[in-house]
Amino acid sequence: MKTKTVCIIGLGYVGLPLAKAFSKHLSVIGFDIDKEKIRTLHNVNNENSIEFTTDPSKINEADFILICVPTPVTKSKEPDLRYVKLFCFAKTFTKKCLRYQQQKLLVKI
Repeated sequence: MKTKTVCIIGLGYVGLPLAKAFSKHLSVIGFDIDKEKIRTLHNVNNENSIEFTTDPSKINEADFILICVPTPVTKSKEPDLRYVKLFCFAKTFTKKCLRYQQQKLLVKI
């Protein structure tokens, strides 16, 4: 299991602590679209097992993907899944899922 890589999509208050926790046992790719956040994380990162990036092609290196994007609540108290849907229909992610369809890629939202 030590040779596996987990990719955390979204490095906010949920994703960043998860990325740091997983990096104690696995290789981690921390992906976020916020370039300034990634730049800051690069500057303070002192762990070899975690890589912060805005490059969506890095997602292809993962064995496991955890999607930790915002899911605000609408006025009708329903979860707003637009960010989840936006990511799930992204070209890079769709290709990854199709390629690993036979190999049991684990995606957790």
